[in-house]
Amino acid sequence: MSKESGVEARKAVVRALLEGRSFVLPVHIDPDGDSLGSSLALAEALRILQKEAVVVSRSTMPELYSFLPGVETVIPIEEWVPAQDTVVLVDTGDLSRAGLKPSQVEGMKVVNIDHHASNRGYGDVAYVDAAACAAGEMVLWVLEDLGVSISSPMAELLYVAIMTDTGCFRFGNTTESCFESAAKLVALGASPHWAATEVFEKRRLASVLLMGLALSGLKISEDGRVCWVKVSRDMMEQTGASEEDINGLVNYTRIVRGVEVGALFKQMDDGSTRVALRSNNYVDVARLATRYGGGGHARAAGFSFPGGLDDAERQVTEEAKRAVEQSV
Repeated sequence: MSKESGVEARKAVVRALLEGRSFVLPVHIDPDGDSLGSSLALAEALRILQKEAVVVSRSTMPELYSFLPGVETVIPIEEWVPAQDTVVLVDTGDLSRAGLKPSQVEGMKVVNIDHHASNRGYGDVAYVDAAACAAGEMVLWVLEDLGVSISSPMAELLYVAIMTDTGCFRFGNTTESCFESAAKLVALGASPHWAATEVFEKRRLASVLLMGLALSGLKISEDGRVCWVKVSRDMMEQTGASEEDINGLVNYTRIVRGVEVGALFKQMDDGSTRVALRSNNYVDVARLATRYGGGGHARAAGFSFPGGLDDAERQVTEEAKRAVEQSV
C-alpha cells in the first residue's frame, strides 16, 4: 500500500497542523528511532510554518540516538508547561504510552499519527495506517501534503525513522513504498551509510557484555520453533548495562534457524517483567501481546507482565508454543 491509502485521514491531520498555533510532540516511553526521528522532523516542519513546537519525553534520551539532528532540543516532560493548543502523538498507541494522563492534554486538540494495527484511533484527529512501514513514512507524506521544504537534517531524521523500524530494510514491513520513501529522503540529503553505522554498528561495551551474558542462557522449545532469553537486574548490574543496552537483543532469538517466535524477558525494578516478542513468518505476536494489555505489529510486539521473570517465562512461552501450533 502507498501514500494513496488513508488520504482523508491525512488531510484531516494537515488541516489540524495548519489550524494550530502551538504544538507539543511527546515521544513514547523508551523512544526509538521512529518515534524520535518522526517527532523531531515534524516539529521542525511546524517551525518552518511559523508555529511553536516542542518535543518532550518521559524518558531520558538514548545515547544510541544522540547523533540525531535536534535531539538536544527534547525537554523532559516534567519541565513541560502545558500551554499549547495541539498535542501530536507520533508512533504512539495511546496517551499512556507517552507517559501522559488525559488531564494533561485537557482542552488541547489531540492528533494521532501511527502505523500500529493495535492503535484504536484515539484523539480528535487520527491517521492510522498499519500498511505504512514506519510512522516516519507517514510523516513524510504529511509534510509533502503540507508543501514544506524538507531540509537535509529533516530527511536524515525521517530516514532513520524508516531504517530503524524496518531493521535496516530487513523486516516484513519493508515494502516497495518503503524503498520509494527512503529513496526520496536520500535524494533530499539523508546518508544511508552514516545512519546505519551510527545505529547498527556502534554499541557500548556494556551492551556487548550484556548480549554475551544473555545469549549464554538462551533457551529453545523442544520443537525448535520458540526461542527466548532473559535479562535479570543482576545481569544489568554485573555488566554495567543501562536499559538502552538491551535494544535489539530480542532479534537474536528469531535468527536461529527453524524459530518462528522469539522473546525477550526483562526484569524490571518494580518486580514486573517487560516482554518483547518477534515472529518470522506467520504468528501474529501483536494478538498475543494484546492479551496482556500490550500491542504492536504482527511481527513485533510487547507488553508488561505483572509477575516476576520466571512466571513470565513459563506462561508466555507456553502461550507462544500454542500460537505456533495453532498457526501451522
